[in-house]
Order: sequence, then structure tokens, then C-alpha cells
Amino acid sequence: MHRPRLRRPLMLRARLTLWYTLSMAVILVLVGGLLLWNAQRSLLGQMDTGLRLAAEQSRIGVEAHRGRLVFRNLEHGAPLAAAEASESLVRLTDDRGVTWESLGDTDAVIPPLLPGAGLRTIRVGDEDWRLYSEALSVDGVAGWLQVAASMDVSEHALQLILGLFSVTIPLALLLAALGGLLLADRALRPIAQIARAADAITASDTEQRIAHVGPLDEVGRLANALNRMLDRLAASVARERRFSSDVAHELRTPLTAMKGQIEVTLRKARTPIEYAAALESLQQQVDRLVDLSRELLFLARLEATPGRPEPEAVDLASCVDEAIDLLRARIEDKGLVLEIAVPEGTTARGQPDLILRVLLNLLENAVRYAPANSRLGVTATTLQDRVELRIEDSGPGIAPDQLAQVFDRFYRVEQHRARGEGAGESGGSGLGLSIAREIARQQGGELTLASEPGQGTTARLSLVAPKVPDLRRPH
Repeated sequence: MHRPRLRRPLMLRARLTLWYTLSMAVILVLVGGLLLWNAQRSLLGQMDTGLRLAAEQSRIGVEAHRGRLVFRNLEHGAPLAAAEASESLVRLTDDRGVTWESLGDTDAVIPPLLPGAGLRTIRVGDEDWRLYSEALSVDGVAGWLQVAASMDVSEHALQLILGLFSVTIPLALLLAALGGLLLADRALRPIAQIARAADAITASDTEQRIAHVGPLDEVGRLANALNRMLDRLAASVARERRFSSDVAHELRTPLTAMKGQIEVTLRKARTPIEYAAALESLQQQVDRLVDLSRELLFLARLEATPGRPEPEAVDLASCVDEAIDLLRARIEDKGLVLEIAVPEGTTARGQPDLILRVLLNLLENAVRYAPANSRLGVTATTLQDRVELRIEDSGPGIAPDQLAQVFDRFYRVEQHRARGEGAGESGGSGLGLSIAREIARQQGGELTLASEPGQGTTARLSLVAPKVPDLRRPH
């Protein structure tokens, strides 16, 4: 089976030149055809005007003689415009077209024609003639006056014009093709430079940018758009590198601890109780790895989701109650005082399981860092088309220079927040706030933190409120 050969597409420069040349060809052919048609009409109009003038002058010298029409003083050579014109003919005929008398180009053989008033073109041998006929009646004798002239001069003029067009149009198309090629090359040269600069940018060197020097036209805007895209890609590559490094670090810590624990345990024989203690320690490290891998997998799937699922109305009061129930034991162990101000019927648009996960992450952070016997508040406020949930703790707070980094993956503020009474607890995987912010973004909301050292931390989760139908509209 023969595979079809793919034709190499024409370069954009060639396509632009081809389209420009074809457009110019159509324009030149249309303009040339219009000029030729107009010249033909003009020459024919001039000839018809001359024939009518000759007929009018000839009509003056017509008289009746012996039952037929003749030209007066013919033997004296009375001047008639048509008779003096070269390759022209003026004649008088009867109703059957039989010639009574003729003047002018007597060598031209025009056969008898049935008279018919007006202008027409006739073919005589290899030549076209223009014929004008009109009825005459002099002293009771009726006949026809015919004035004819050869169209050879006008046809020759048209042939000259056509020949001129046949030379000038191809020459003009050739010049247009060359000019179009030069213009296309000049217009596309910056794009070629942009392509070469873009080819030189690699994943290992994301600092290069397209250096475009020129006006802010289409090419300039394209270069700026590509530079902005490269900025975003560079930031994404840096973020992924940092993420890979953080993942390696997070995995290395428990693995190193596990390897050390195993090496220490295997150095000498142990009692069953010691082996059990070593296995329990290994189990804790394995649980940490499992939690870390689960969080990473969830975050990867969350970011890979092409779009948000169809949202539904979520009862925020029920979600808050469920999240508090899941953390009830830890809350009671620390003796925290809950202040819940989420009115019944407070709803938001989103996915219930995802919003519950955000609340769990935020409440877990608040419980972890809140001092024992301190206040933990959860408040909901509806503002027009938004619903805002605030979770406040009385923990050590976060320094301003670190507040902007708390949503980065694996970022922890242990050196400051671990000084509270919750310092004995694990700091988590460092992915909770990253996951919470990504979920909030996918739900059409926003997650922010406000904190000051020693003043606690407030997490604000803004979600989309369901649309309330306008009952005032007539059904």
C-alpha cells in the first residue's frame, strides 16, 4: 500500500506574493477590459456621428430626376463630406436596394441591401463596414440614402490598444510579483527574526526574550505577547523546578529517617518490644509518605481538570458543622472555645465535597496553631452575589514578609507559628493551603489570609452566591 506523499505547503511569503499577483491580474484584466470596451464604444460613436453628419450634408444635394433620386451637380464634383472621406460610400437606392447613384469609394463593393432605417454593421469580404440608412422623398420620388464607412481604422486602433495591453499587463504583473515578493519579505522579516529568537529559547534557558525594535504594530504586539507568554512559562518552569526540589526534599526526609531506623535496628539483635517500636516508627514515616503522595496526586488531578464541574447549591452551615465534627476530638483536647456564626440557609455555588475539603484544611490549620483554651471563630456573611466565610484563630500569626508565600507548595512557617502551644503537632505536608486555594479558584471563589504576628490569623473564603430569582418579573 502506497502512502500518499504530502505536498510541502507554500511558504507564507510565496502565498502572499501569489495572492497579490493574482489580485493584481484580476484588477488589470478588469480595468483593461473596461478601457477596451470604452474605446470601442467611443470609436463606434465617433464613426456613427460622422455617418449621420455625412448623411445630413448629402441630403441637401439630392434631387429627383426621371423618376429616381440623384445627386445635384454631380458632374461638377460638388463637395460632399462622405464622398471626400477615404474608404467611404454615399449612395441612393430604391426600396429594393438597387443603387441609383453613388459617391465616394466606388471600388468598395457593397452588395445591394434591403433598406432599413438606422445604423448597422455589415461584412464585405474581409472587411467590416458601418452603414447608416434613412428614407428620402423628393418631389414625390421615394428612395433611400445610405452612407457607409469602413471600420478598418477603428479596428486597427482597437488592435493597437489590445496589443499594448498584451505587453503592458504581463510586464505589470511581473513587476507586481517582484514588488509583492519584496514587500512580503520586508513584512515577514520581523516574524522570521521572532521565530529564530523563539527557537533559541529552551527549557534550560528561559531568560531570553524577543528583542523587537520597531513600532507597536501587529508584529510589535505579537512580540510583546510572546514575551509575556515567555514570562509566564519561565515562572511556571521555575515553579515546577522548585516544586520538584521540594518534593525530593519532602520524600528524602522520611526515607532518610526510615533508612536510619532500619540500619540502627539491624545492627544488633533486638527484643520483640524493640522491633515493635521500630516498626511503629517506620509505620509513622510510611503514613507520612502515603499522606504526601495522596495530597500530591489530588493537587495534580485538581490542576489538570479542564474546567469546573456543574456547580450546585451548597449548604455552608452543614459543611461547617461536618468539618467541626471531624475535628471535634482535637478541638476538645485543646479546650478551644468555638464561636460559630453561620446562619441557617447560607448557601454558595460549588461542589460540596470540595468546599468541605477547603473548610477542613482551614479549620485544621486554625486548630493546629491556636493556643490551648483560646477562641476559634467561624463567621459567614452574604454580600450581594458573594458569600464570605471567615475562620479566625488566636495563634502566633504570620510575619508580613512570609504571608505572601504561605500558598506556595511545601511552604511552612514553622519557625514562627510552631512557637505557640500547638508546636508539638506535626506541621503537615505544606500542601493544604495550596490545595485549598486551587479548589477555591476552581469553584469561582478566592482564598486570602490576613495575619499579624501575635494577633492571630484570619482566613477569608469568598464563594459565589446562588442567584436569587426576581419575583417581581411577570410570568
